[in-house]
Amino acid sequence: MRKFTLLALVLLIAVGVVDAKKVKAPKGPVVFNRTECDLGRVDAGTTPKVMTFEFTNTSKNPVSITDVLFQGARIEVSWLVNPTMPGAKNTVTVEWTPDYRWEDVPDQFKQMTDITICFSDGAKDFKQVLRVGGTIWLKRTEVYNRRIGRLRVHRMFPLWHYCVCGTEFPFTMQYANLTEKKMDIRIGLSDKSGTIYRELVKETLNPMQESRVEPIVGTEDMPVTHATYVAFYVNGQLQDVEPVQIIRWDKADDPTRKAWKRARGYTYEIKGCPSKNVYDADDEAEWKRLY
Repeated sequence: MRKFTLLALVLLIAVGVVDAKKVKAPKGPVVFNRTECDLGRVDAGTTPKVMTFEFTNTSKNPVSITDVLFQGARIEVSWLVNPTMPGAKNTVTVEWTPDYRWEDVPDQFKQMTDITICFSDGAKDFKQVLRVGGTIWLKRTEVYNRRIGRLRVHRMFPLWHYCVCGTEFPFTMQYANLTEKKMDIRIGLSDKSGTIYRELVKETLNPMQESRVEPIVGTEDMPVTHATYVAFYVNGQLQDVEPVQIIRWDKADDPTRKAWKRARGYTYEIKGCPSKNVYDADDEAEWKRLY
């Protein structure tokens, strides 16, 4: 009797294990060894990072990769063979380049990308989402990409173009002292020679100190297109003078707006716009709707 009971118990456990395996059995024609790869910290601007994902064709038919879909990243996807025969293994290789945008501040940010791998066995279509990426770290020389004398400046370009709809416009200034000595900073709107007529920034920076300000410039009396310059002084010495153009969108006629759009690539900065980028705004109503 005891032997029968023990045997029955063993059989029940065995059946339970089989049932558990049945419950956990994967669905679909392919099974991946993993579906996500987070590389952790990755320095911006470095060589592409290679990640591999192995899968097995568990169906009775050959399975082919028909398409690969992803957005918003520099990615290359490849695989060993196509189609994958029944019971065979295959490898999907992803090359991910740790790219960055100037809007990505602070010095590190998370970037994960979903890659949809589309499969077909000739009768049905299947999809598998792979998630790849990491935390991109920007070097300080990348964040503050321009050197003006001993001052490093972020997000400033040789020629500035601004579009404003309203009576005030904020200049975004972000800069850092990456030296071992204090420095006195003075930045302002100026004439071509560097003589400042409207001060934007006046500050003393300690070694390795960074700062961000948004000085407001009134535009009420500006003409439709206002051409000026920005002068940079470090420790009282003029370092650079850069041209700036500002357009009063709410004052400009249609030909002026179209000409500005063609010349500036449809991208403007404007007070009140969260993303600071507005595309193809043809009239004041549309402009106001966007910001």
